[in-house]
Amino acid sequence: MSSVTWNDSLKIGIPHIDLQHQQLINQMDKLAGVLDDKNKTKEAKQKEIKQVVKFLNGYVNIHFNYEEGCMNLYECPVACENKKSHERFLSNFEEVKRMLDAGDLGPILMEKLDRDLIQWFVNHIRQIDTQLQTAMERRGVKRK
Repeated sequence: MSSVTWNDSLKIGIPHIDLQHQQLINQMDKLAGVLDDKNKTKEAKQKEIKQVVKFLNGYVNIHFNYEEGCMNLYECPVACENKKSHERFLSNFEEVKRMLDAGDLGPILMEKLDRDLIQWFVNHIRQIDTQLQTAMERRGVKRK
């Protein structure tokens, strides 16, 4: 499974959103690490996974609501696409949670986590979220 570490290439130039993205990526990377760890028992993995999923479950919604509000406020041209993309992520996340609840820690879950959560998030930041900064600048908000 690929992992992603937060780095400057993922910054969109809005400090509050960058911090949220960093926290989300760190937690998804932690989840991937737990699943990939061959030295942990299934029970130990499930305990750690439960903690990470609990964090993600609440924080993803906080972040998405904040980001969607910003896109609407600054009339970002990709605001609707952003909202639909968030809905797809939430649907994928629900499926991952169901698999985890069922105790499925196998390769299908690993692939889904990698493709539908981690890689989705990185691509989403680079393709959609970066457009918010431009929309803010058009409305006279300068980059900090």
